[in-house]
Amino acid sequence: MIITALHLPPDVLIRWTSDGSVNIGGLFEYWKWEDNAVQNIAGLDFEMYRWHLRMIDGRSNRGWMRNMMYSLTQQLVRQDPGYWLVYTLLRSDHSYRLTSYPYYTKSQQPGDPTAFRHIDHNIESMAAGRGVRQIQGSLSLDDEYADDCTEIVPGMHRHLLDWCSTLHQRGLASHGYIQAVEGDTLTEEDLAKYRTRWVPVPCKAGEIRVTDPRIPHGALGPAVRPRRAILPWYVAENEDGDMEVQEAGGCEELAYAHATFTPPPRSPSGHPNMYGKMDTPFAANVHLDGLGPISDALIGRRQWTDPEVSFLVFNLLLHPESTAAKLEQYLQNWRQLAVTRMRQKWEAVVHMEQQAYGSKSFFTNAMDFSRQPEEDQVQDQEPADLHYLWVSGRGSPSDDGEPRDGSEYLEGEDL
Repeated sequence: MIITALHLPPDVLIRWTSDGSVNIGGLFEYWKWEDNAVQNIAGLDFEMYRWHLRMIDGRSNRGWMRNMMYSLTQQLVRQDPGYWLVYTLLRSDHSYRLTSYPYYTKSQQPGDPTAFRHIDHNIESMAAGRGVRQIQGSLSLDDEYADDCTEIVPGMHRHLLDWCSTLHQRGLASHGYIQAVEGDTLTEEDLAKYRTRWVPVPCKAGEIRVTDPRIPHGALGPAVRPRRAILPWYVAENEDGDMEVQEAGGCEELAYAHATFTPPPRSPSGHPNMYGKMDTPFAANVHLDGLGPISDALIGRRQWTDPEVSFLVFNLLLHPESTAAKLEQYLQNWRQLAVTRMRQKWEAVVHMEQQAYGSKSFFTNAMDFSRQPEEDQVQDQEPADLHYLWVSGRGSPSDDGEPRDGSEYLEGEDL
């Protein structure tokens, strides 16, 4: 029913089972409705946050927009029931009780040092079942190309236990929150054994990529061209109110973060927020509300046990008379409402940004980046949550931001 209602490729589940990753288009065509209304807002949203982005201690942001966590565009993506249904379909437990874990955006520029390869969880704990259902993904806002995109090792989710045993024999199993894939971690001989290889998986603008958490993934670098992406990070809640990766926190913590526009205390993989927090949210944050019970539940505004939420989920997905046509009509109605609400709320964002930043406002300066004062280019304080964490706990950053012992690994979902 979900496949039909979303007009997904008929072989999507076959490819998902075989490769552990799929690219899907069509979910965000409504961004082009009403003369590209949402698409245009999203473009300005990214440019506004890039205007206000600062370097941290003079170090590169490495293609990440760490100040962009609760933009209007991100709120829309997180509350999109079509996106939510894809995750419900592809998760091995088909859980629908998902909440979007707040995360910042990808917004690389040519030359940014973006290369990495890893798995977002400790491979040994994943072999024991931790986080294996927490699938990952992103929405691409630009056409991507094979020389400048995410790359994966398709099919490796089917060989995790054997690979974990191999890493133990080599003394390379990670004891941190993630597993870097470098050197002898995954050799050419290993790839031949598992009959796979590193493969680029470029998305077109408006497509999503969804990937099994057991799949090694990475990105090519340095960046060749601008590339923007939004990461929904839908995570499931347990019966006790914790997230499926318990170290990541509980439902109440995520609900509070969404409600107050503040960073969550940890990352989706459970790593503590060890670099401090922004005490003051971005001055032009505006709540995108009024999109319905399911959208509210996806950002913790309501619980999944809320009567209206439960009633809607039952009638759309679980009722004996639920149909693809009924579900598709719900999605079409939601999308039309979403376009209307985005246009209404965007007016408030523009007004608040101008009022809050005055002569340094993005909109006051007519979106002219050449007028940004040089003295504002560097920010000395740490952001709410750095994407690059020193997992081993050793070493310190050098002048160019690299750890002196090479132990800096990427934390979280990456592109």
